[in-house]
Amino acid sequence: MASSDIKKTAIYASIYAVGAILNKIVSFLMLPIYTRVLSTGDYGVLELLTMSMDVVAIFVGVGLSSAVYRFYYKFNAAKDRNLVISTVFILLTGLYFFASLLIFILDEQISFLIFGCLNFSYHVKLISLCFFFQAFLEIPFIFLKTIQSPVHFVIINVFKLILQLSLNIYLVVFSNLGIVGVLYSTLITEICVGGWLVFFTYRSVGSIFSPALAKRMLMFGAPLVVANLCDFVLTFSDRYFLRIYQGLDEVGIYSLGYKLGFVLWILIMEPILSIWLPQRFELARDKSFFETNKKVFFYVNFLLILVALGISLFSKDLFRVMSSKEFWRASDVVPLIMLAYIVQAWTALCNFGIFYSGKTKYRAIGTGFSAIIMVVFCFILIPPMGMYGAALATLLSFIIRFLYTYYYAQREYFLNYDWRKISIVLLASFFIFAASLFCNTDSIPISIIYNLFFISSFLIVCFSLPIFSNTEKKYLIRMIVSPFSSIKLVIKG
Repeated sequence: MASSDIKKTAIYASIYAVGAILNKIVSFLMLPIYTRVLSTGDYGVLELLTMSMDVVAIFVGVGLSSAVYRFYYKFNAAKDRNLVISTVFILLTGLYFFASLLIFILDEQISFLIFGCLNFSYHVKLISLCFFFQAFLEIPFIFLKTIQSPVHFVIINVFKLILQLSLNIYLVVFSNLGIVGVLYSTLITEICVGGWLVFFTYRSVGSIFSPALAKRMLMFGAPLVVANLCDFVLTFSDRYFLRIYQGLDEVGIYSLGYKLGFVLWILIMEPILSIWLPQRFELARDKSFFETNKKVFFYVNFLLILVALGISLFSKDLFRVMSSKEFWRASDVVPLIMLAYIVQAWTALCNFGIFYSGKTKYRAIGTGFSAIIMVVFCFILIPPMGMYGAALATLLSFIIRFLYTYYYAQREYFLNYDWRKISIVLLASFFIFAASLFCNTDSIPISIIYNLFFISSFLIVCFSLPIFSNTEKKYLIRMIVSPFSSIKLVIKG
């Protein structure tokens, strides 16, 4: 990997990181409102509605989003690349339209299927409209990434979230519309932002549709439907089991704790994956790719473990400040969710061999097997343990999926990973977190002081261990002083 490529990747990843961080800061500001204005049951309803549309998106999307990168980079000419974007956008929009129309018509049946009653049929109608306009965002956002336009990507995302935040505050707090207000704000935001993105994409690539190309992309993406559905089962099925065995209140509490797992993913993984996953296809032919990949993997893991430990330590104080007392138990599941998402990151970073070889069936089989294990664990663990059983089932299932993915990816395209260093950092974080459990206090200021001490201790321990060279220690210091440069340092190695 040439130094110019590293620099370019680092700059783009840093810009994506800024957008992702601002994205999460703005959206996270809504949680104190949701957790004070909405009840735990209302929050559970909102979670189940959103999740159900995610299930539909898996079937309707037919793996087309994943197919974009595969086919876009197969062509060199701008005309051919534009045809890929135009074709998949037209195809996906049509599929979303028919699916949303069907959901809108069958609102009562779907309400009964999800909640066991007809009370939420109007909510289903609203979420179906939101679902349709998601198509206006999905492919255009991918297009912005493929043309490497991170600034535009960030500006649009920040505007989208600020608009939605403002509408949420007005409709949920001042108009007191509750869940309906959240859905209204989502719909209005998607119409406004989606309208601009459709115009931008049409102006850039035109509106040409290739049936032959559409067929090839569908054939590539079809096996991923099973894999994506199994991904959903792994990530979200525990909420349905919680609703059945424990009720909507437990779903709401658990969902709040689980959101911090998404914070870890968006804060660290999403900016890196946005640029690293497509670019590694281009760089795989470079002789230095093997060493670069090894360094990227280690530094990403260090960042993940550092942030995961910090979130786990401060989650209790965070929930006590921002939410009503009925939500405070959510902090109990955060450490398990953090660990699960570290394993999730391993899967995303170690699956290159599967995608590079085009043998996506391995992903489908591995994720399918893990999804079955997830359902079994949910049946066994959730009835006696509630949300703690859900978190444990998630962790165990993620581990099984990673092990399967790692084996077949390495068989297709072998890459070295520095597991010894990663294990040392992970063990250090375990011991630090375990020590923090002995310093429990009801005073938030004292708790914050304790947690700052523990996170500092973790950094000192890692700095003292023989896992960093002198140059890497300088990188570590710079990362502590300037967090926004951390992802640049990860890619740059």
